[in-house]
Amino acid sequence: MTAEVNVHPLVEKAARAISDWHSESDWPLHTDRAIRTIEVVAEYLGREGHIEAKKYLQSMVWSEPKPRTKSVEERTARLFF
Repeated sequence: MTAEVNVHPLVEKAARAISDWHSESDWPLHTDRAIRTIEVVAEYLGREGHIEAKKYLQSMVWSEPKPRTKSVEERTARLFF
């Protein structure tokens, strides 16, 4: 049983670089470590004044959540007084 984790290619490359790759079941752990590493690098870049680089790295790691959509019931509900 394999767990597919869809991550940005930057995270995948970083995970492959820092992993010791004992088994495929370790992959979620390696991607988590890669994300944390990229977050640390982005934080230090921000401290040094490289705001654009920080934002770029953060955008590769995290994507914005999708906006909430109304359910079918909320879209079709009508109020009568």
